[in-house]
Amino acid sequence: GTFIYDANARHYFFNRPVEDDKDDPEASDGSPILNTGYIGRLDPFDLLENFLVENGFNTPDVSGNGRSAVSEDRYRSNSFVDGDRYRSDWKNITHTGSASCSSANSFAYSCGYDFSVFDADGDGRVELPEWDGITLLAASSHDDGEYTMDDTNRHTILHELCHAMGCNKDHTAVEGDLQYLYSTDWRRAGNLSNQSAAEIWVNNATEF
Repeated sequence: GTFIYDANARHYFFNRPVEDDKDDPEASDGSPILNTGYIGRLDPFDLLENFLVENGFNTPDVSGNGRSAVSEDRYRSNSFVDGDRYRSDWKNITHTGSASCSSANSFAYSCGYDFSVFDADGDGRVELPEWDGITLLAASSHDDGEYTMDDTNRHTILHELCHAMGCNKDHTAVEGDLQYLYSTDWRRAGNLSNQSAAEIWVNNATEF
């Protein structure tokens, strides 16, 4: 269980399949950067050409059955996918100082290019809620709504310990509670509602 959790946590933080549109290397016609205001940040989805499948121009529909009439070459018609793009070879790319992304590994992590939907500025901190495409993110700082792996590990471990100590009923509807029903952020590690606290039992069978 610990191995599986650790593997998925590393995927969450370090897998980055999206390449930043810094100089549009795929465009032999020399097309300029599509979204100049988002260099160093993930382009908002409604500004991406690569929005449905990998580098597709006459793409399958969302179910993969047949072809859509919508081409991904939609903002700048040049037979290239402009803007940030998902790269199918991302698992073969190793970040500097990271473990190898070779398929020979038991699992791949620290792989890819610049961004993921969870880390829109590629600074190694995940955003939750996911980035809105508007708020300025600075890779050099710990922006509000961004979290380190220590933050998420602390939150997850304490949440599961509460279950082990008796919080085995439904998750609460109390926003800000460590046992809140929805994963809205990773900042609730120090907050336990009265409802959750009342469910905890210590080993002498008295309520805490």
